[in-house]
Amino acid sequence: MNDMNDSSEANGKIGVVDTDSMRSLNGATNTGNGTPLGSAVAQCDTDSAHSLSGATDTRNEILPDPAVADCHLFSLPAELRNIIYTEALVQTRSTYLTAAGVPEPPLLLTCKLLQEETLPIYYQNTFRVPSTNWDSSVIIKWQVKCLELLDDYGLRVDTRSVPGQKTPHWENLLLWLKGIYEGSIDMHRQRPSQMYGERKSIDRVVIGGMFYMVAKMRKKFSWEEVMEVLDEQHMVLVRVDARWA
Repeated sequence: MNDMNDSSEANGKIGVVDTDSMRSLNGATNTGNGTPLGSAVAQCDTDSAHSLSGATDTRNEILPDPAVADCHLFSLPAELRNIIYTEALVQTRSTYLTAAGVPEPPLLLTCKLLQEETLPIYYQNTFRVPSTNWDSSVIIKWQVKCLELLDDYGLRVDTRSVPGQKTPHWENLLLWLKGIYEGSIDMHRQRPSQMYGERKSIDRVVIGGMFYMVAKMRKKFSWEEVMEVLDEQHMVLVRVDARWA
């Protein structure tokens, strides 16, 4: 992860919409008298609002949330807001995911505008995905979230695996393999064989081969055909460690 200064510089480009653009989008054509951005948005020209909506009276629908208009934070320059967001949200330590979902700080839940500005900055953190007894449920949830961030914001989140308990669990491992086959788990980002650490054990080699094989066979063979091959490799795991039975 880049240091804080680099993060702040980058955040000036992706975290906040330029102030002039905000004025033009909200109908504020003149704020040279020192009127804060939030007030300029609130004083949107009603004739322009009517012409855009085609309704006779849409003032309540066009005007932003008064709480946002009165917020002094949004009167600050975009660059300064990004510095504040970075100091509040970017951590030097990794964020650990749990079965409860992705932990998002309260700042992201304050209002829609603040979420749009802070979410790309928060997800510059490094996230660690645990796996206990080869349970892939947390990974699947995280993959869904990563796809949403990529589609909505063009963000690619730094994700790393956390070595979990090495207790063999064939049913969990099989669900993980099926997740790769169905496409709900990206094999290239979450490879369970990496969770055995640096020790190159026989079961690590076998499991790594199973995941690679499923990724290659998923578009050419049925799951039943893939299972026939996995059953043979399952027998190898049982010979290595009877707890895989």
